[in-house]
Amino acid sequence: KVEFLCPAFLGNAEQNGQWRTPPFKALLRQWWRVVWWAKNSSQGVCEMRKAEAKLFGAATDHGARGGATGRSQVRLRLSHWGEGKLNEQGWGEKDIGFIDHSKKTRTKIPHPEVSMEVGPLLYLGYGPLVVGEKVGNNTLKEYPTLLKKGKAAINAGESAILSIAVTSSCDQDIKDIQAACKLIDLYGTLGGRSRNGWGSFRFSQVRPKSESDDTSSPPAELPDYFLDWTSALSLDWPHGIGKDEDDKALIWETGPHGDWESVMRELAEIKIGLRTGGFKFKSGGPHKQPQDRHWLSYPVTNHPVADWKRKGRRLPNSLRFKLRRNDDGKLRGVIFHMPCKPRWVNDQSHTKSMKCVWQKVHSFLDENTKLRRVSK
Repeated sequence: KVEFLCPAFLGNAEQNGQWRTPPFKALLRQWWRVVWWAKNSSQGVCEMRKAEAKLFGAATDHGARGGATGRSQVRLRLSHWGEGKLNEQGWGEKDIGFIDHSKKTRTKIPHPEVSMEVGPLLYLGYGPLVVGEKVGNNTLKEYPTLLKKGKAAINAGESAILSIAVTSSCDQDIKDIQAACKLIDLYGTLGGRSRNGWGSFRFSQVRPKSESDDTSSPPAELPDYFLDWTSALSLDWPHGIGKDEDDKALIWETGPHGDWESVMRELAEIKIGLRTGGFKFKSGGPHKQPQDRHWLSYPVTNHPVADWKRKGRRLPNSLRFKLRRNDDGKLRGVIFHMPCKPRWVNDQSHTKSMKCVWQKVHSFLDENTKLRRVSK
């Protein structure tokens, strides 16, 4: 059973939020790579691509990437493909980022680089969420933050049954899919702005086999998917979660919250503090050389790097957010680092700059009294 813990921006061809299997299969492939790499990194990326093509299928020309065209041995089924139930009016009722009229308190948070306070959900979800215009008879003041397009979100609490069939005759393939599902339950998010925590969900039950199946093989155990974070910067794709020189995982957790909105608020405050506290721009853009904040993620509004802009370069944030539910029903925010470098970075000085930036990020999170390190 898949249950979303906060809204998910999963769009179909009409950009309406809808339950669909392709995003789940893409996520399964991503975390399968982490599982495979944890056990077989010495074989290299080419061998990983061959194994992935054999298991998940590939359409290639004469063995491109070392594998032949073949049908996927992993099949997914959802119990329904219904559209999401969170529409513009639903967002308006939450009064996102402005004044909570029921509690007479402000829900906006300060941002040191802008003249006005910002809505935390809008800050983490800008793109799918925008400052909207009035809807029907509702004024902008009443509904300041809206979905960018029609019914563009699956709501928190919506659920479906996801069934996964592995037709491979290799028992190890089944165990690897099981392990990938465990990692997805811990760290997986789906849809737009999922690196900011949107689209967090949980598996309430992971059953790779029915009770009538042969259960003589023990269930898969998670491999050691933690990597020395400085060494991980040698590759240009997320292949594991970082650990520091003390062998501690680069994972932090917030305190418990009663609802997903308050978790996202705390994550927004942390992200604003992280980006603006230790990584201030020395001047306005465009910049001739990348500055420290550019190594967190790029592009940055009003601060383009001239060469990067000309070449259309982008750098996704390797620090990711996830919401998890405790046994008591409370929600926590999880922050974890999956270090890797952009493919186009070969300059040693740039690599050194990246390491310095991420060291500062790790220290910032360690020093935050609202966060604590966790092992997974």
